[in-house]
Amino acid sequence: MGNVKDLISISTLPSILTKEGFLDVKLSYLGGLWVLLEFNSESIKDKALCHIGVNSWFNALQTATNDFVSDERVVWVDIEGIPMHVWSRDTFMKIGKKWGEAVDMEESHDSSFARKRLCVKTKLSYNILEGFKVISKGKVFMVRAKELFTWTPQFRAHKPDEYVSDDEPPIGDTNTHVEPLSSDDEVAGDSDGEGVSETNFGDKPLSPPKSVHKDSSKADDQHSADPFGLYDQLYRPINDRTIDEDPLLSHPLGFTPEVSQQEKYYTSSHIKEKCNDHGDKADRSPIVHPRVMNFSQESNVNESSSGASSIKCPRNTGKGGSILEVLDEMIRVGQSMGYDMEGCSKDIERIIALQETKMENISHMDVKFMWGNSNYHFVSSDSAGNSGGILCVWEDSMFKKDSVSVSDNFIALFGTWLPNNTKVLIVTIYAPQSRVLKRTLWEYISLMISRWHGESIVLGVFNEVWTEEERFGSLFNRASARDFNSFISSAGLVEIKSEGYSYTWSHPSVTKMSKLDRFLVSKGIISNFSAIMAVCLDRHLSDHRPILLKEIHTDFGSSPFRLYHSWFKWEGFDAMVEQAWNSFSHSDPNRLIRFKKKLQDLKKTIRIWIKDKKALQSGAKRVIIEDLAAIDKRLDRGAISDEVLIKRMELTRKLNDIKQSDATEFTQKAKVQWVIEGDENSRFFHGLINKKRSQLSIRGVFVDGDWITNSKAVKDAFRDHFASRYKKPVDSRLKLNIQFPNRLSSKQVEILDNGVSRAEIRDAVWGCGVNKSPGPDGFTFEFFRQYWNFLSTDFCEAVESFFVNGAFPKGNNASFITFIPKVMEAKFVTDFRPISFIGSVYKVVTKILTNRLSMVISDLVSDSQSAFVANRQILDGTFILNEILAWCKKKKKQALIFKADFAKAYDSVRWDYLLDVLQAFGFGPNWCKWISGIFTSAMASVLINESPTFEFLFFCGLKQGDPLAPFLFILVMESLHIFVSKAVNEGVFKGLQIHESVSISHLFLDSGVSRAEIRDGSLWSRVIKAIYGASLGSHSVKSFSPWSSILRETQVLSGKGFDFLSHTKKRVGNGLNTKFWLDHWILDSPLRVRFPRMFSLERDKHVLVADKWRSSDFKASFRREIRGRVEHQQWIDLLSILGTVTLSPSNDRWICELNGDGIFRVKDIRGIIDDLYLPSSNEATRWIKCVPIKINVFAWQARLDRLPTRCNLLSRGVEIESLNCPICGQSPEDARHTFFNTIWPKLCFVGYVGGGTSSGWI
Repeated sequence: MGNVKDLISISTLPSILTKEGFLDVKLSYLGGLWVLLEFNSESIKDKALCHIGVNSWFNALQTATNDFVSDERVVWVDIEGIPMHVWSRDTFMKIGKKWGEAVDMEESHDSSFARKRLCVKTKLSYNILEGFKVISKGKVFMVRAKELFTWTPQFRAHKPDEYVSDDEPPIGDTNTHVEPLSSDDEVAGDSDGEGVSETNFGDKPLSPPKSVHKDSSKADDQHSADPFGLYDQLYRPINDRTIDEDPLLSHPLGFTPEVSQQEKYYTSSHIKEKCNDHGDKADRSPIVHPRVMNFSQESNVNESSSGASSIKCPRNTGKGGSILEVLDEMIRVGQSMGYDMEGCSKDIERIIALQETKMENISHMDVKFMWGNSNYHFVSSDSAGNSGGILCVWEDSMFKKDSVSVSDNFIALFGTWLPNNTKVLIVTIYAPQSRVLKRTLWEYISLMISRWHGESIVLGVFNEVWTEEERFGSLFNRASARDFNSFISSAGLVEIKSEGYSYTWSHPSVTKMSKLDRFLVSKGIISNFSAIMAVCLDRHLSDHRPILLKEIHTDFGSSPFRLYHSWFKWEGFDAMVEQAWNSFSHSDPNRLIRFKKKLQDLKKTIRIWIKDKKALQSGAKRVIIEDLAAIDKRLDRGAISDEVLIKRMELTRKLNDIKQSDATEFTQKAKVQWVIEGDENSRFFHGLINKKRSQLSIRGVFVDGDWITNSKAVKDAFRDHFASRYKKPVDSRLKLNIQFPNRLSSKQVEILDNGVSRAEIRDAVWGCGVNKSPGPDGFTFEFFRQYWNFLSTDFCEAVESFFVNGAFPKGNNASFITFIPKVMEAKFVTDFRPISFIGSVYKVVTKILTNRLSMVISDLVSDSQSAFVANRQILDGTFILNEILAWCKKKKKQALIFKADFAKAYDSVRWDYLLDVLQAFGFGPNWCKWISGIFTSAMASVLINESPTFEFLFFCGLKQGDPLAPFLFILVMESLHIFVSKAVNEGVFKGLQIHESVSISHLFLDSGVSRAEIRDGSLWSRVIKAIYGASLGSHSVKSFSPWSSILRETQVLSGKGFDFLSHTKKRVGNGLNTKFWLDHWILDSPLRVRFPRMFSLERDKHVLVADKWRSSDFKASFRREIRGRVEHQQWIDLLSILGTVTLSPSNDRWICELNGDGIFRVKDIRGIIDDLYLPSSNEATRWIKCVPIKINVFAWQARLDRLPTRCNLLSRGVEIESLNCPICGQSPEDARHTFFNTIWPKLCFVGYVGGGTSSGWI
């Protein structure tokens, strides 16, 4: 049991404990500030008792005792009799002190001043019921207080954050409307909810912000609170001299470029005496504003006997605090978590950056005490009084500093990372709270990075978040987040995946938490350090958690065999595969086992062959490069001959073939297409592969509150979790005792139970994706297609063996379970969504069963289910629900809509219940045997970083990735539909009656794509007709509903020249859903338009086509006989047209006339709209195959003027300093100017043709 530090945090304890690494903790309120915590085991409880992170939320945490009674109570007290002129929060807080401490107050939204409820924490053992006097302005008022009831918390369950995107930076809900801000002053005043004015150590309260402009009330109105004292720094005089703004690159906020002449003289002489070895560093510094670099070189430099240096900003500030105890605690915590903290680690983490040091002067002894030795350099930005301050320390054998820029809000180190000789810019940030100041800082840092020719690392306290999920208990500012994400995107940075805790900052009251600290790096850093990661450590005294950047190479074990399609193009591979396959001979009677063993033998042969081939190819590539170099030397000397040129062309072709083969393998690993990305170089794909591996790799996981990084422990945690999820269910269960209304016919049962044919097997193989991730056998279906001529016999015999025996033998029904993260930074096993990689034979078997089941499932499943059923749209349920909500609001209908989500739906399906459902639907014995057989001896192993764990058995659940799983799940859900329908029929509850013929009681929803049509007979169609009417022309477009918005879009398109409805018509099948006169089902218009005299004679204007065909005569429903010449001619024409129509057993359906097959496709509509509105050219696009694709794409973009020139960027809303060309500075930069008017293309053209003018070459 624990005594929390703040009452408000009790309700959020489930989320707090989850973020600390403890799942499934049962909480009970004990009274006062005490809570009871129940863990699943004694060991987890012991870990929680000594866990630093958990203890930081409690005043006391101890083992529970049976005789415990809290000596405090939290009660609601009703206060009456307070006069209006003293009605304030302070008054009620003072009243609460009579009995203890007022912790909360009821915020009533009415205008009542008669009473107020007060939440009081008290140690009184009796109920509060008393009257007392309140004296105000000499008058005495009698106040009455009465205790109402005990305060009881509502524990809010933790909700995992949904993952937003794969490659795109998340910026919250970009589609959500954000109210525009009136001015920058208004923006400056906003707050992110927990803007951190200063780091809080221990229980020290936050200090109030300083008052900046005491002499101007107007200034107070225009500026936000200044917790960092930035205005003092910005507006203080600097040697009584004004500094002119430079439009090139203005210095950042708080930057102090000027120093006194005395300091300049001291610095220059000091550097000459002691820093002669660094005299050339200014020449190697990046091109930035001269004042920035002057400040960097002219700052006060102190040298010690140990060789450490400190560069500091001269300031006159007050005395600050100390951070040494926090540093010592951080190092101790890092060691307790298993990290080597000596010198702050061994490799990339040999740099320490500390924000908000609160120290005006950091000495060598301070840094040496923290670092542990004298082998270091450091740079500091001093604090302004008791706020701010930044310190950077690094090991001189790892990083060589060339120059440095120091500001109040950042320190920028320009230098070289010595282990791999890489130019690196390291920026340590302590961002301000104001949005305006942050935006200025982002722009400056982004511009500095763009002018740096090397890699970049940006770290520190950003006081900003990416998404709403990175905040807890505070408001999310979308506008400020957009600024932050724009900075990250424009600077070309990516965030390093954070391991450990989710939040890096927490309010002392524990009511607010955010991720304010992070590492942002350029993409080259990930390529150079593929195993880089950020670890969020435990916090102790500070309200920020320290984060550690490390490169951890962990061996999770060997990876299984996987075939790459680039091998198909290697010379001799086809012959090797065919010869090896035909040479294998196994005598197992079971053909499935025989096929499996032949695949295993083939994998061994391919491994050896590929290893030898790559060795030979590597040597051949080296020889080709050497020969090309030798030929180029001969050509450079003028020894040109046809023989040499032909040889060079042949060598170039061979080298390109090798590179193409390598690039194909990289493409398959990176899962991108060349045409989409427009690049072919291997570095590009290496970068993608390293980025994906870094983002998707699993380096650690929380287990019972401990952050586990050991490879074996991580693999065991995932294996144990999924083995328990798919364990054998309890024996007792509910039995089906209801008759299903829909059952298979005998003909359908016969079709489903038929034996499998080899044509059916081949169709299933060709129906599987060619480039899908393979299962345990390692072979893709592209491989089986490629060598089907000699593999087909063994493959088909293996599949036939299953359909004959009805089961897979042991070891032949294995699968891999891999993971897709459900959240941005997955830290628990439950944060991953499992996907199964199944074997090729199993997939073909289930594909055959899926193809058969898809033909009959629509006859079994009700229209309340729309997912995965032929001729139904997956979004029907979602659209219907939105239409019903709009209808209820419009009609002021009272309705209860209850949404239930199935947790781990696929994993929870019991196999015995599924078989009962199949039998209830009337499936035959063979089908039930085959379904039972695909579950027999099912085993799986978990892939952790491409390395499998030990296998475990399946006893329940359906596999995500199995093509049959969605259809089986639909059948299980149909049984729920039957039960709910029975409850409605028996009056347990009733559905929503929209129309006489339409009543909705429940829907099964799924996610999907778009919806823009009405089909007669579908539930969606019936709901639309019930709400809006049968005639499309009478449907309102003014309602706020999905259907009205669709109609509005069609009207807009129609007004611009494209009438979508004119391209739709009815295709008649049995005629039961088509109106003979009113629907557009024959010719180019309805029959009532073509034959108006016949329509006027018709008694039943809504007669169906089927009814007309069933009658003995088409004119039997006419009100009188046909008269006159005109009517007789229309009758003859109508009969001639109807004579071409023949009804069929199929249902009527709507078709789209934009293509020959009648199927509606968004692509066809988009093509027509593009042809109508987009400009066209008579010149055809020409792709040149002999140049790289990226050159073709670049030329294509240049031809269409789609390059990101300054003119184009401005037209897209991007803020540009100037439109003028940065080369000549005279004309606006567009494509024509860039390629034909500047000096560099002219020089290139002249150099290419060997003289002459560029116009002649063009």
